[in-house]
Amino acid sequence: MKKTNKKSKIKSTKSSTKIPYDINKNELNAEDGYVGRECYVFNLKLKKEFDDLRCEHCMYYLTTKCKYIEEFLDEMEDLEVE
Repeated sequence: MKKTNKKSKIKSTKSSTKIPYDINKNELNAEDGYVGRECYVFNLKLKKEFDDLRCEHCMYYLTTKCKYIEEFLDEMEDLEVE
């Protein structure tokens, strides 16, 4: 039997349902720090197949409720062409 690392259940948006995630942390891209953060809440306005724990699919991404917004904005600034 294969053991997998299970992430705790995360509450979805306004409803009280919980979404279980079975994530193997080793499979996450180490260079991409924008995956699997503890604050991730899937944006229910997106299609279900986008629920991949990526920050860009979080309902708080680039909003004032995002606790990492400064980090995202700094990276976006770095990508701008001078």
